Amino acid sequence: MLAVGEPWLVPRLIGGLFFRWHELATVVVILGLLATAILTRRLAAASLQRCLLGATIASLQMGSLRVGPINLLNICIALLVWWWMLDLARTAREPRETPALAHLLMAFAVLGMISVWGEQQSPRGLIALLPKLVMAGIVMRMLRTEADLLFAIRVLVVTSLVSALLGIAQSAAFFFASLELNLMEDDSPRFITVFGFNFVRASGMLSNPQAYCHALTAGFFLLTYGWIAGTNRFSRWNPLVWGGLLVLAAALILSFARGPWAAIVIGLVVLPAVAWPRWAIHWFVLLGLLSLAGMSSGALTSVLSAYRSFTLTNTEVRVELMATGLQVVAQHPWRGVGLTNFAFYSPALERFPVHNSVIQVATETGIPGVLVFLAIMLTPVFQALRAVRVASTRNAHLLRAMLLAYIVYLVEIQGEPGGYSELLFFSAAFLSAMARIAGGAPVTSLKPPLIPMPISMPRSLP
Repeated sequence: MLAVGEPWLVPRLIGGLFFRWHELATVVVILGLLATAILTRRLAAASLQRCLLGATIASLQMGSLRVGPINLLNICIALLVWWWMLDLARTAREPRETPALAHLLMAFAVLGMISVWGEQQSPRGLIALLPKLVMAGIVMRMLRTEADLLFAIRVLVVTSLVSALLGIAQSAAFFFASLELNLMEDDSPRFITVFGFNFVRASGMLSNPQAYCHALTAGFFLLTYGWIAGTNRFSRWNPLVWGGLLVLAAALILSFARGPWAAIVIGLVVLPAVAWPRWAIHWFVLLGLLSLAGMSSGALTSVLSAYRSFTLTNTEVRVELMATGLQVVAQHPWRGVGLTNFAFYSPALERFPVHNSVIQVATETGIPGVLVFLAIMLTPVFQALRAVRVASTRNAHLLRAMLLAYIVYLVEIQGEPGGYSELLFFSAAFLSAMARIAGGAPVTSLKPPLIPMPISMPRSLP
């Protein structure tokens, strides 16, 4: 029962759902400093926009980083909402067009509310989901010009490289000095033995190696595409490109996240066909011949058998969770069991969620919720496919690289509980805005980018 004579209780409940009091105090201080800077004209609106956008992208690589109780992503979302309100006031008389993805995000939020309506469980799942949807909508509004897009790509690549270096340092510190330096959760499988050697799995500043791989996927494919599709020597042999590729590849390997490995390999196999569409048929014919040769020689069968034996235990658990999830969908088809409430039905002792993003959403929001969720995932793909036909040469290459990275990420989370991940909604919003800009949005000339682009894209298609 709630005591009426306790006036502190309401603000305590509001703060405890999403922010801690230390976080709220930090947000208030930062808002005051930014407001003072704007009032004194020391910080331009464009600079503020880029600072917040860059901080948000960087926070996606720092999901488990906390200074005391302060979480960087939560603070960034609060600042994004503040920027959005200022921007609405500044552009009140300008015409606005709401993207299709924004409508889908709002519909998913409503269905998430319906799923927990009347439930006895805590609404923390809903409180965690709504800010991520808000973040995605604001990011789409922030990315308005080609300069904004290039800045975001530079920040994405640089933060991926920094996170990869950190993951490599984590593995090296444990291998050579037996120091465990990570922010993984206590129940995460932190260690693995390979050929008799013990390794700590690279995770950067994220809670588990799988999330670490997901966060590095976009940067890895942007650099790989830039190297594969390059037509001049500078782009092919620029040490920033191949050096960055080696760092990202090493970090992905040291994560020992075998599900994301498979998705990344598939993406690398398809990449030449994406980079050179004119030669796609020839490439797939060559792959077919190589596959037949591998099957006839037994080499391909041996590789697949080794991979299955390497992942047998995890696969069995995932299959059991997905089977239970399908049963829950059949029992609760319209509203689901409520956000994060599948834990009460999970067959695993650890109360694992369904390790498939689509089935995870279906169990907790019902069939209407999963249909909207599929639309959120696939709408940016169709938008990008349309935009790449009319985009300029450089934008077409960037769009293809990001589209491939996004599809690989969608494949990765079909073996993970990534249905409510902030990275998923950010990636969908980013690709949607990228398709809108590349497909003919007006380009505004701005100052040179803050971070040099480590990719030199070809000037013409082969």
